[in-house]
Amino acid sequence: MALGKLFHGVVSDSLQAFLQRQDVSFESWWQKIRWQEISEKPENVMEPCRIVWEFVRKMCEAKLAEASSRQVHASELDLMASAVPFLIEHRISGELLGLSDVLSVDCYDYLRAIMFDLKAVNVKEEWHRLSAVGYALVFESVHEVPVDICCTVYLHVDNGKINVQKDLFFANDELRQWWIEERDKKLEIVAERKDPGKPERSQCKEYCQYYSACYG
Repeated sequence: MALGKLFHGVVSDSLQAFLQRQDVSFESWWQKIRWQEISEKPENVMEPCRIVWEFVRKMCEAKLAEASSRQVHASELDLMASAVPFLIEHRISGELLGLSDVLSVDCYDYLRAIMFDLKAVNVKEEWHRLSAVGYALVFESVHEVPVDICCTVYLHVDNGKINVQKDLFFANDELRQWWIEERDKKLEIVAERKDPGKPERSQCKEYCQYYSACYG
């Protein structure tokens, strides 16, 4: 869980720095981490974070170089918009759908209208799709534009090697209805102060931040 939070920070901050053309080093970024909010020792997660940081920067530079070779008369602003057409950590209100008024979208590709959600795990679950679908629904409610394509990005570092897998899917009516049903269940739990109970141990994942509290 701690590594997942750090990976989100690495990806979003490195992308933001690139988009703003800021020369931010991994070391300077690392020094700004609030370790009191991270349940892990720095020495245990520094190298995986560095690998992800360098990977994102190299990918962005490669995309920019490719765009530059195809659009030789374009300005740098135009090239950036073509190479990395992303809204990163876009602040948005979910109040219209009964959610928090402060939400943050992982990444939205505004050229291709794709909503991305980052998962720092290497095991795919069907319900993972609901995160991107939820962001898409909120985005649609606020900006009144259709977002029909979503993508869950699985990011994992193992033995110094980065592994990225993508689950690109259509946000169909079935997924949208599933998200609405899950939202309603959780709103009911909160409104009626119900005890949601604890699932069987076999249903829980060890990377859950509450796993040790339930079964430690």
